[in-house]
Order: sequence, then C-alpha cells, then structure tokens
Amino acid sequence: MSFDWSTYTGNLTWLPRRTIFMCRSGSMAYGTNGPGSDIDAKGVFIAPKEYYLGYLNSIEQVDKGWTIDACAYELTRLFTLTIDSNPNMIELLFTDESDWLHCTPAWERVLGARNAVDLLCVSLVEEHLNRDPA
Repeated sequence: MSFDWSTYTGNLTWLPRRTIFMCRSGSMAYGTNGPGSDIDAKGVFIAPKEYYLGYLNSIEQVDKGWTIDACAYELTRLFTLTIDSNPNMIELLFTDESDWLHCTPAWERVLGARNAVDLLCVSLVEEHLNRDPA
C-alpha cells in the first residue's frame, strides 16, 4: 500500500507528510476501468497550524497540482461535508481497504467514528422522509 507522490507537482511541500489518507477512486475503485482509464485518487490531510491560527488563508482542498485526477480534502472540510451528507465524503469514509494507498493512525481514529456517520445519515434520511411536502 503506497501512494506515488510524484503525481503531486504543486507547491505545498508539506502535503505529502501531512496527508493521513489516500485511496483509489473512480473506475479503478469500482472495477469498471478499461485500458484507457485514467487514475483517480482522493485523500485527506491535516493542514499546518498556521492555517488554523489565521496566519495563512484557509485551505479546504487541494485539487490543483496533480498529474492524475486527484483531490485531497482538509480534515475539518471532510467533517463539514460529511455532516451535510456529501456522497464524496461518505465514499472516502467507507472506501474498501483494498483501495487504500496511504493510511496513518490518525485516519484510523477518524474511521473509528464511522458508526456516528451511519447514525447521522439514517437520521437525515428519516428527517427528509417525514417532511411535509407542502
């Protein structure tokens, strides 16, 4: 299990060491890839403290600077989008282990909260189903 960091050519030199999870996504993750399929990857990182303390502008995701179709989300952005039931975040949280390319103990702690995500999604669906369509 390893992610090829040569596919990132952006200027955030801290990104490789602060990324807690990377995985295959798209057709390769779903087994629908063909000979001409591109490589897709998604991940999660923890930004340096300067981004949290206000010294630098905020950062939510890194989707530029890749030679493949990739995107890495900042951890708090992952949580915000998960609360909104964003399907991309739900996919990240429940990616099959065979598609993991990079995983740290920090990501394993995040995965420990997946049952809370299950409950949140169920309650949101129930709330939506019980709404008066008026």
